[in-house]
Amino acid sequence: MKDYYFILQVDSNASQEEIRKAHRRLVLRYHPDASGEPDVEKFREVQEAYEVLGDEEKRRAYNHKRKTLEERRRASAELVYGRPPVRLFEDFGTIVPGLEEIFDHIRRNFFGPSRKVEPVRDLHVEVILDPEEAAFGGDLPLEVPVYVRCQRCGGSGGEFPFLCALCGGEGWQWAARKVTIQIPPGVRDGSLFRYGLGRFGIHNLYLDVTIRVAPY
Repeated sequence: MKDYYFILQVDSNASQEEIRKAHRRLVLRYHPDASGEPDVEKFREVQEAYEVLGDEEKRRAYNHKRKTLEERRRASAELVYGRPPVRLFEDFGTIVPGLEEIFDHIRRNFFGPSRKVEPVRDLHVEVILDPEEAAFGGDLPLEVPVYVRCQRCGGSGGEFPFLCALCGGEGWQWAARKVTIQIPPGVRDGSLFRYGLGRFGIHNLYLDVTIRVAPY
């Protein structure tokens, strides 16, 4: 929806007289026959905006539609920005590759001589947005499992002969780290977002998120 107030360079609370003056000023600036800097496209936009805002009845209808869309945009943005993080290995019935293979792939970044030289794999997941979320976009949070040093034993695994009860003597434990995918307004069904996980110590996986837009 075009912002006619922005086009006419007036406030949304401007009086009809202020709108008429703004229209006249912009016509003189952009009209092909009356200006030293003619701009046909801008002139047409100005005329289109004034045709609506210069008529009180059309302006009321425009304001109502504008307010409704803004309320829907805010509500939809809250749904996307305020939704709980998608937990990759708990909120999906299927994931490619399989869960056991992915966990093993992640684990090899933290243990063993092969870490950081593993071939890079793609972790494919799908996230479903409702039509309003897709229309207005926002930040989509996801949780990725990573290994971190055990908070109880500090990575020692415990003190002989006792193993740490929290990590089972491994010195490491699973934790969740949040990834934020920025969804642009008007995202289409099937759009793919690719995200590297190197900052979490995972060098052999890329996160591929496919957006699915639910039907109305």
